[in-house]
Order: sequence, then structure tokens, then C-alpha cells
Amino acid sequence: MTYKERLEFDKVISLIAQRAGTKKGKDEVGILSPLYDVDAIKRRFAFIREGMQIRDPLLYNEKNLSYILASLEGGSTLSPQEFLEIADFLDFARQLKGYFTENNKWQYLLSLISSISILDEGRQKIIAVIKRNGEIVTKRILELEEQLKNSRQRLKSKLGDGVTLRGGRYVIPVMAGQKVDGIVHDISRGGRTLFIEPADCVPLNNEIEITTKGIEVEKKRILRQLTAFIREKLPEMRNNLNVIGRYDAIVAVSSISREKGWQIPDIGERFLRIIGGKHPLLQLKRDVIPLDMEIGKKFTTLLVTGPNMGGKTVALQTVGILSVMAQSGIPVPTSPDSVFPVFDRIFADIGDESSIETGESSFSFHLKELKCMQDHATEESLLLIDEIDRGTEPDGGRAIASAFIEEFTRKKAITIATSHSTALKFFVAEENGMQNARMETENGMPTYKLKIGFPGESLWLETARSVGVDNRLLKRAEELADKNILKTERLLKELEEEKGRVSNLKRELEGREKMLEGQLERAQSLKGRWEDEIENLRKEKKKILLDTRRRVENLVREIRESNAKRESIVRVKQMIEQEIKQERKEIEKVSSGKRKGVYNFKVGDMARIHSLGIEGKIIDATEKRVTLLIDDVRFEIPAKSIEPVNKTREAKAEPQHHIRFTRSRELKIEINIRNLRVDEAISQLERYIDDVWLLGERNFRIIHGVGEGILKNAVWKFLSNDDRIESFEIAPLKEGGDGVTVGKIRG
Repeated sequence: MTYKERLEFDKVISLIAQRAGTKKGKDEVGILSPLYDVDAIKRRFAFIREGMQIRDPLLYNEKNLSYILASLEGGSTLSPQEFLEIADFLDFARQLKGYFTENNKWQYLLSLISSISILDEGRQKIIAVIKRNGEIVTKRILELEEQLKNSRQRLKSKLGDGVTLRGGRYVIPVMAGQKVDGIVHDISRGGRTLFIEPADCVPLNNEIEITTKGIEVEKKRILRQLTAFIREKLPEMRNNLNVIGRYDAIVAVSSISREKGWQIPDIGERFLRIIGGKHPLLQLKRDVIPLDMEIGKKFTTLLVTGPNMGGKTVALQTVGILSVMAQSGIPVPTSPDSVFPVFDRIFADIGDESSIETGESSFSFHLKELKCMQDHATEESLLLIDEIDRGTEPDGGRAIASAFIEEFTRKKAITIATSHSTALKFFVAEENGMQNARMETENGMPTYKLKIGFPGESLWLETARSVGVDNRLLKRAEELADKNILKTERLLKELEEEKGRVSNLKRELEGREKMLEGQLERAQSLKGRWEDEIENLRKEKKKILLDTRRRVENLVREIRESNAKRESIVRVKQMIEQEIKQERKEIEKVSSGKRKGVYNFKVGDMARIHSLGIEGKIIDATEKRVTLLIDDVRFEIPAKSIEPVNKTREAKAEPQHHIRFTRSRELKIEINIRNLRVDEAISQLERYIDDVWLLGERNFRIIHGVGEGILKNAVWKFLSNDDRIESFEIAPLKEGGDGVTVGKIRG
């Protein structure tokens, strides 16, 4: 038995072949097998990928076309029904080529279909003389049939009622003894009735028979002519059938893959990673627990242990069948993130194949399988071994299994074996390049989930109890069991619980690390905003100075051109000095924002960055620089860039319209723009949306009040034109209703 038969690959192929509509398509599916070249596998997957994208592919259901072409090649004349099948085939070929020529986005399939020959002349010749009911119709045949019809009517008129047919001749029944001049063609069973062709009707009967023969001869002539013409096109038709057969096989693989959710994996790496893997045959019968595993990076040998009926063998078969499917260019029931190597050989020692005829024992056969793996396996091979220590007494089985596992690991072949041996678990745990795994249990029952990193418990007592073994026998078995083995099982369980606690702690630390990374990212975003603000201030200063210089130069030129008197020059000078004084004020205003004085900041004071409208608490201050704590992040900035927040004054004044940050479990942001003019409100809203977007937040909240709806309409118009906005709507009634708009920023 080959590894493909042991892994039931032939059943998967049969399942796919049922979806093919042509004999050639079924044959193409039937010869699918592992390829050993990465590019060849990827090319096969490229065809399948395009096939999976076509939701309603054109399908051709062959009846007997392969046999018809063979008959045609053998020299036979085809029948009308056979010609109709050829016409249907030629029509499908024409439609298929036209479809892919028009929809040229599927380049691989187009490259296949483009070699189809359009034989429309042959199709037209067929449908011109053969109707859908199989009747042959030509002008000559219609003339003969009309002549035949007239002859029959004349004869029936002459013979009257009671006319019937005998041997293709029209006759009349006559009582025996009655004399009628004519030819007797038949006698009734009782001998009382004779069926006679009257002598004067013989010429008409002859005419009818000649015409009938003429029609048959004409039809045979038409069929011979058509056969000769179609036979000349036999090479093109065979090529078309081969192409359509390959297309049919691609559609068969693609359709079952799309229907069952099979995915095209990554192929060609030096390691094996299966994510969400399911056995394709078991998947059809019931819900299957998905398999997750990775092997080939940190270790190449995996020993799977666990209870009987826990799924070890199924896991082994799943790895094998998925590997064969992937290497054959067939999508697999896994996540698309799965990765499969290209194995040079796949070995599967699964099941007991002892032979009564040869007298060969199960252990002997098993050893031959292991030796074959030792002789032929390389670092690019896959070895699947069920119950590697089976077939002999435990100590001997463990020893021979350990030696082979050690040898396979040395070869760096990807090896997955199952066992119940506790000693073998410890052997694997102490060796490099090997790893234990187990089939998980819950409350003593198997869950069929594979967990790498720990050996499994055999649960022999639980399994025996689940199948109804008597409690008295179970108690006695426990008394007879090796106490060291029971102790080892308990220690393994405690060790796994400890590993679970460590894993939980690791997840918690990773969560904290992610939160800190988020805070750092927001801090860097704010820093970028401030750097942009500084650069804008510099550009504004430069612009003001350039404008001033330009106006001064214009004034000087006017003075020179007008030969102005001293009094005029003095007045111009005063104007220039006044202009420069005003520009200096503008520059100072741009540089210092809304500051109206010099403040002595103290640790603990609240301050606002006037260029951004963001508040924070001062945690360190010098004459020129302060450190603000904003949203749990420290920022060191120039003292002149901030202004104090007077809580007493602000409590009595109108609400300040700036962004307010509050933190509970997560950051909540809102802006209050009530009582503002539309232009002021939109200006502040634009800055607010910028801040929300830059801080990486998703949700926003805008308080605009109800009123006459003017401000709300302006807000909604602004949000509708901002590409960063994913959605917005009126807030729920308990959160403000019509007076508040809430929404989300695109992620």
C-alpha cells in the first residue's frame, strides 16, 4: 500500500473527480499527484486561484464524445445523434474561448483556452441538415418525402378503408376463398384472412418502395459527407477536448475548494505550519476540531502522546493528507497563512499491515517501514509514524523507537510520531531538535486539540471507565500499576498547570507593553504637531519681514521718482517706522500666541499650550522651559508657548472652546462649540478633528446644541466632506440627543 493510499488521497481525488463533467476532466483530476518543483506547484495554484474567482463558470457535460471521436478515427460513419453531440461540443468550445477572450483578467486560464480552435464551419454544416430531434433534412429529401406522401395518398384512396402494411407493402384483408387478382403477402393465424396486394396497386407500391429507398440512400450520403468533413477536423477536435478537459479539471478543483472553504497556502518554505487544518474527508461528515502546529524551525521531530481515542492518529493523517494535497496543487482546508514545504518523499507508517499469508508479524513489517525511512529519508522528507514503539514488549519497543527517532532527527527530516510510552516522552524532552506534544483533555475527556510543548497523559483508567469496564477491575488495575508511572502522570499535570500560569503572565505583560507603545506613539504624534507648528511660525515671520521689506522698497522708489522735499521724506520715514513697529507686534503675536504677559509658573499649576488648545499639569519648571504632563505623557516645551489656566476666572466666564481630554478606561474626546458663529465653530472643529486623527483615536463627540439647526447643518456638511470621517450620527437621547453629534474616524 502506497503512502497516498494510507493517507486516503485517492478518496479525495475521487471526491473532486465527481465534479468534472467530461471523461478527460475526470482523467485529469485522477492523475493529480505531488509535484517536486516549487514553480510548477505555484503555477498549478495560479490556475486554481483564477478558477476560484469565477462564480459561475461555463460547464460542459460530456455524454459520449470521447467514444465518438474514437469511432470517427476508426473509420465509422457517425449517426445523427452523434453529430448533434459534436455540434454541441463545438458550440461550447466557441463560447468558452469567447468568454475568456472578453474577460481577459484571468491570464493563466486565457493562456490555456486560447489554444482552442473555432470550428464553426463544421457546426454550421451539422445544424444545417440535422435537426434537434435527429431528423436529416435537405431539399432533395423534402422533395422525395413529398413524392412519397402523394403516392401513399393515391394508393390509400384506391384501396379504401382497411388498408394495412405487410412487408413494407400496402395490402387489403380478404376472406379466404374470395377471389382477388393480386399477390398474397400474409395470412392470419386462423387462416381465414388473406392480406393481398391487388395487381393494379403493384406499380404504386413499387413507386412508394423506390421513393422510400431513395430517401434512405440520400440520408446515408449526407451522413457520409459530414463524417468525411468532420474527420478532417479530428486533430483540432482532440486538442479542443484535451484543453476543455484540463479546464474541466481546474473547475472541479476550484468549485469544491470554494464551496468547502479550502485555501491556497504558501508553498516552498523549509518548515511546515498548519493553522486551522481539517481532514478533508472528516470535514464532510461532521464538525472537525481544527489542527494548529508548526515544525521545522526550532525542532524537526515531534512526538505526540495522549489518550486512546484522543485524535493522535487523525492528527497524523491530517498532516499527511494536507501535505499531499498542497504539493499536488490542490487547495487545503486550512487558514491561508499555512505554509507547506516541498517534500522530496513522504513516508506514512500508519495502520497494521501484518500478513497471515507470508507469516510476517506486525512488528516485522513495522521495522521494515522504519528501515526504509532510514535508508531513503533526507532533510527534505516528511515521516509520519503511528505508534512508533508498537509491536513488541515495551522496553524493546521504546529502545528501538528512540534509536530511530534519534536517527531521523540527525537527518533533519520532518518527523511526526505518536506513542504512549512515558520513557519515550522523557527521551524526547532531553534531546535537541525534538519536541513533545499532546492531544489535550478536559475533565478527563479528549478535546482533540493538539498542544505542542508538553507530553500527554495516557488516561488509560479514564478511557477504560468511559467504555464501561467494571469498577472492581479498574481498582485492581490501579493497584497493580507502576507507582512511578502514576507519579509521573501527576507531575506532568502539575507542570502543565504551572506553564498555564506563566502563559497568562506573559499575555498580561504583552498587554502592558502594547499600552505603553500606544502612549509612545501618541507622544510622538504630538511632538510632530509641535514641530510643524514651530516651522509654520518661522515661515510666518519670514513672510511678514519680506512683505515689510517689499513695502519699504516701493516707498523709497516713489520718493526718488517724485524728487520729494524734506518734509515728505520725514513723513515717509515716520510711516516706515510705524509700519516696522506694527510688523514687530505681529511677529510677536504670531510667536507668543495669546500670551498677554510674563507668568511665573509653578509645579502643580495647570497650563494650556495656546497654539494647540491642549491643557496639562506642570510637573517641572525653569525660567525658560516647563515640563507638562498631558494624558500620562511628559512633554518639555518653551515656557513662552503656554499660558496659565485660571480656574476661578474661567468658571465665571463663557465656556472655553477647546479640546478636552478625560480618561477613564479609554480616552474620550469632545468639543463644545455652542454659542459660536458658524465660521468660528468650523475653524475650531477642523483643529479638533485634526487632533483626534493625529492622536490615533477613533471616536469623536461634538456639542453644537439644538437651536434652529444652523450650526448642526454646518457641522454635518463639514464632516461629509472630510475623507477621514468613517461615519457620524445624532447621539443617543441619554447622551445629548439632537444637540450632540458622535462619529468615528477611519481606522
